[in-house]
Amino acid sequence: MSEGPVIGITRGELASRRLESLAERIGPHSSVVLEDYDPLFDPVPEGVDAVLYPVDAIPPMIERETSIAVMVPRSTSGWVSVPVHPGELPPGSKVSVCGEVMKRYIGSLYPDLDVVSVHVSADDCLDDDADAWIIPEADLILLSPERKHSVLDPDTFLPVPGQGCLCFLCRKDDAEARRKLSGLNHMPTRIEVEAELGILKLTGHGRSSPLAAGAVLEDMFVHIRCTSFICDERRDADEYLQCDYVMDELLGISEYLTGKRDRVI
Repeated sequence: MSEGPVIGITRGELASRRLESLAERIGPHSSVVLEDYDPLFDPVPEGVDAVLYPVDAIPPMIERETSIAVMVPRSTSGWVSVPVHPGELPPGSKVSVCGEVMKRYIGSLYPDLDVVSVHVSADDCLDDDADAWIIPEADLILLSPERKHSVLDPDTFLPVPGQGCLCFLCRKDDAEARRKLSGLNHMPTRIEVEAELGILKLTGHGRSSPLAAGAVLEDMFVHIRCTSFICDERRDADEYLQCDYVMDELLGISEYLTGKRDRVI
């Protein structure tokens, strides 16, 4: 019987729940190493074949020796507000959010609410003293699906690039590790997420930028919608690309979103 991969995961409840959600796909012969992994400085250290990360935690530029070997199926890229929709909160209510783009969404749509803090992770956000918490739906499903919540309109609140998707980072020269994990890769999710990540990378901004991008496969096209608060005014893009699109097509969108063009070409 072949030996399974050695998988690294970051310490913490949310990371453990993410791995549990993939247990059936990974199989019983894998081993797990718990460490405080860093996707920026040492994403796949020696001693593990791959490290499990949420895609939205990975910087646009990762080490040359490292690559995203696998993207697993994405169940949802949406947002939820716990316990109620922000539109139901009285003026002056305190709201804690995940991500700078959600802060901008709330500020533009509900200016009477007070966004008291912006977090990277959902578990940190939920620990805040606030009247409502806005986090990715995928994280709430893993942490506490029984909590009262309201699903936000996906046409109004777009995800950050890669939201709701998990991936395995491997060393590029480790063909055996990539082989062990190859059966987990979900190509439709990968096509969607790579379009979102391409937009982020081409803007020249990092993960903390106020940019939302959601892509969906529709027949032979990638339907990508974006919202940017990067320049002085809010900018929205809604484009259809063929699945074999070239990066210049994404560049046109990203340059519009950052104010370098007056329209998408």
